[in-house]
Amino acid sequence: MRKGFAREHNVISSRIFSDRVIEKICANLPCDRESLVAIKGVSANKIRQYADEIVEVVNTYCKENSLEAKKIDKADTVKDTLRLLKSGKTIAEIAKERNYVESTIEGHLAKAISNGLIEINEVMPTSEAQQIANYFAADGNKISLSVIRERVPAEISWGKLRMVLAWLQKGE
Repeated sequence: MRKGFAREHNVISSRIFSDRVIEKICANLPCDRESLVAIKGVSANKIRQYADEIVEVVNTYCKENSLEAKKIDKADTVKDTLRLLKSGKTIAEIAKERNYVESTIEGHLAKAISNGLIEINEVMPTSEAQQIANYFAADGNKISLSVIRERVPAEISWGKLRMVLAWLQKGE
């Protein structure tokens, strides 16, 4: 299907969807447009152009192979990350298993901290969080992470900054 779309638009196949997006569609089997939107790498433009055909192919494939197409909720991605974290996996292991970069997983964890789903000490030692927190001003609500990033040591990732900011903003 991707090759057909590419021929139709006179572009290379990867301009339609990357191999990674195709793998995610195949792994997740989205049953409708909303579920397709929840797959990372599927833009609004691609949804407008190709969603109906993709969903039809997925649903047909599932029926022919006695599989169930899935309803995917974008919010489930944080829950999926938390499930793997609570099973004892590291951020690097979660990223590899979920086919994301580590910063994306750290973003999920920052959101989970912000929403009170986990505590900072579940992702890093509290002493490390407190050391990073020293780079933040007293009011965590008016923070520019890019300004903070310039002041912290290079080994402190953007994700760690986001997690500590979420922790500070919760008032822990």
